[in-house]
Amino acid sequence: MNLKITHKPSYRFVIVGLCFLLCLVNYMDRAIISFAIEPIKAEFGLDNARFGLLTSAFALGTVSVNALAGWLLDRSNVRIIWSIGIFFWSIIMILLGMAHMLMLFIALRYLLGLGEGINFPAMNRAMADWVQPEELSQMVSLGLLGVPMAMLIGGPLLSHLIEAIGWRNSFISLGVLGAFV
Repeated sequence: MNLKITHKPSYRFVIVGLCFLLCLVNYMDRAIISFAIEPIKAEFGLDNARFGLLTSAFALGTVSVNALAGWLLDRSNVRIIWSIGIFFWSIIMILLGMAHMLMLFIALRYLLGLGEGINFPAMNRAMADWVQPEELSQMVSLGLLGVPMAMLIGGPLLSHLIEAIGWRNSFISLGVLGAFV
């Protein structure tokens, strides 16, 4: 199969930059719960096993949407599908910061997984559409640098943010940030 990219090659760096930024924000949204474990456990009265439900709910959401996202992205415009996913996960992050009932919080974690599960299939589709095959691996690796970068800056940034404004406002802040990306 010989793929020929019809877009201007100079835009590939814009696409890679957007992929990096979206991976960064996506993983900051994923990482914040790791730094908010104690206040969330205290507020909802959770032990470690019940807290594990929160992470499992997110993973279930992500797994649930991956195949569907890939199918949709192969048949539709990546900008539209990815934008819907970003908007959806951003709204859910805001709602997570407002949830006061445990079952609602768990359900929202599942929905967050649905929204964020679109990110990597969409990134792959965008890269395939905009990057020449001979540069694809290199460009994907540059876009994926957003993941470890989120972990690198997430620790100090998110832990300070949670301490300064609380875990709820931190979730809301990241949701607002995601909506503007």
